[in-house]
Amino acid sequence: MQASALASAGTYRTTLSHGAWIDVIQDGHALRSVGFTGAKGCDGVAKSVKFDRAAAPYVIELSGTSTHTIALVVTPD
Repeated sequence: MQASALASAGTYRTTLSHGAWIDVIQDGHALRSVGFTGAKGCDGVAKSVKFDRAAAPYVIELSGTSTHTIALVVTPD
């Protein structure tokens, strides 16, 4: 996945359409999550994880899923 950058630092939520492990890499280090939720029976939303991010490039890595396609959205929390 290509690196993206945020307009401002803060807590951002990464939400996935299917279950997967979410890692956010920024400045060469994996960030620790500051919260998470899971949803069962909710079409299109399976998992959300919050990370405190700097206004700098970051990469999101996904693993541990059995689906071939996954939707992802990053929103301020």
